[in-house]
Amino acid sequence: VELWQGERADAAQALKEMEMGTCSPGLYEEEKQLRGMIQRYGIEWVEPMSRLALLLFTKGRNSEAIPLIRTVLEIKPWHFEAGTLLVVMLLREGDYAAALRAARAYTLPNFNERTDNKRRKTWVKEKVRQAQELFDFARDATLAAVHGDVVDECPLEEDYCWQ
Repeated sequence: VELWQGERADAAQALKEMEMGTCSPGLYEEEKQLRGMIQRYGIEWVEPMSRLALLLFTKGRNSEAIPLIRTVLEIKPWHFEAGTLLVVMLLREGDYAAALRAARAYTLPNFNERTDNKRRKTWVKEKVRQAQELFDFARDATLAAVHGDVVDECPLEEDYCWQ
């Protein structure tokens, strides 16, 4: 949690205060604040979007929450909270196959000393690879934009599920 709070100091502090304070009736004020943060900072800073998805899920609004949490995972496929939340949302929807696929793709496997943590190591290695690809893409896109060049599409596939 402390790591992402450095992304947008003032707004991150507002998120932290929102989590620690009392909630407004129906969570309407919190929803309004989160939507305002998304509008102001865009989708690149995923924390307000992740928090909004959780809030909508809490209010039973899965049809609005699922696309938000999927967007978070498209931007940061290693986002632990978002991956777990997607699994829970899909379970609520009764889509057990999709929940299992999401769990395999986005949640960190448990420690398993009998297998030397092979699945966990593979998962971490893949998420680091994805993060490096996204970083390289962002760097190249920034340089291209500075020089007025066209930017290629993001290199990651839609389905990050590893086998």
